[in-house]
Amino acid sequence: MFKGRGFYTSLIVVILLIVFGYPVFNFFNKEATCFDGKRNGNELGIDCGGGCQKVCEFSVQAPAILWSRSFEIRDGVYNSIAMVENSNVGIGALDVSYVFRLFDSNNILVYERKGRTNIPAQTRFPIFEGRIITGERIPQKTFFEFVGVIDWIKQETILSDLRIRDQKILNTDLAPRIEASIENRGLYPIENLEIFAIIYDMTDNAISGSNTFIESISPDSKQTVIFTWPEPFSAPIGRVEIVPKFATE
Repeated sequence: MFKGRGFYTSLIVVILLIVFGYPVFNFFNKEATCFDGKRNGNELGIDCGGGCQKVCEFSVQAPAILWSRSFEIRDGVYNSIAMVENSNVGIGALDVSYVFRLFDSNNILVYERKGRTNIPAQTRFPIFEGRIITGERIPQKTFFEFVGVIDWIKQETILSDLRIRDQKILNTDLAPRIEASIENRGLYPIENLEIFAIIYDMTDNAISGSNTFIESISPDSKQTVIFTWPEPFSAPIGRVEIVPKFATE
């Protein structure tokens, strides 16, 4: 009789262990993932590094702001450009917040423009904001910075199959016009391409800039891009730099 009771008691204990013990064991012995809020597996930080797509911030060199300037296009209307360099190999970022701030000669804020951009891996690229209207106030200094946390991810460095051909500078005395052919020498279409034209003076300082977009360039084909300005540049042209910025995902 007592043996029977002992058997049933043991059976109940085993059932309770299975019902309650197994979930508890699983809770404390979950397989490591890149989204569990813990540093585990081969991660170098919490949910970053190792096998995770996200790269730990301490492993990344901050992007360098090479220069930022605003250029008057016509009375009271400016284009602002920042030249950025991301030197990290195989590391980029998506949908990053930034801000341009324009100040007058007394360091008083004239205008603030916010935006978002991708940071491609291992590349130098411009960030452009156009049609900034300041009225009678004249900006003398342009300040650019990325704001908020940048979520760095593993990203392939884009090897460009584009070539810039047949660059022409026209009508510089009245309404300047830059024309160039963009050639895709690769095997695949290139889509959602932003093209910048940056104008430098004889001392290699940027004096103006503009941008345009190309939806798609087929393999082994060319497209003409045109940039125009309503008024002459503030100084003679030393050179023109045509810079493509590729879409990243």
